[in-house]
Amino acid sequence: MTSLMWVAVVWVLVPLPFLLWFGVYPLWLRRRLLRRGVEAVGECRYVSVSEGRRSTSFRFATATGETVYYRSRLSGRSWGTPGEEAVLVYDPALPRVFVRSRRELTARQEAWLILWWMLGMEALMIVGFVLVVLYEAGVIH
Repeated sequence: MTSLMWVAVVWVLVPLPFLLWFGVYPLWLRRRLLRRGVEAVGECRYVSVSEGRRSTSFRFATATGETVYYRSRLSGRSWGTPGEEAVLVYDPALPRVFVRSRRELTARQEAWLILWWMLGMEALMIVGFVLVVLYEAGVIH
């Protein structure tokens, strides 16, 4: 395989983990929580800001009495007001991993925009890969 072919292969494969982590995983988690999730009332602890985006921190207790701390992903909006109660939805199987605030679950998902944008970019990369393969095969010059 030529160096150009290796570049084309890497060009197609490198974005895939990002597509899964920022596009597919948040949508899968949202669906899982809407189907299996258990609601709990918790407290909004604080809202932090990084580069104009907000992350909201919560504390809540599961049905078994386990205290869980959750911090939302960076977003264009905050999901609670510090000191006020908030409804959180968690999966009883893994409450520390699978949890979101009710406001996050009902809001329009940023993951859809990321998913479609990245799928479009991946499609362009695959077209580029096909062109490299055709060039290497001598079909196009």
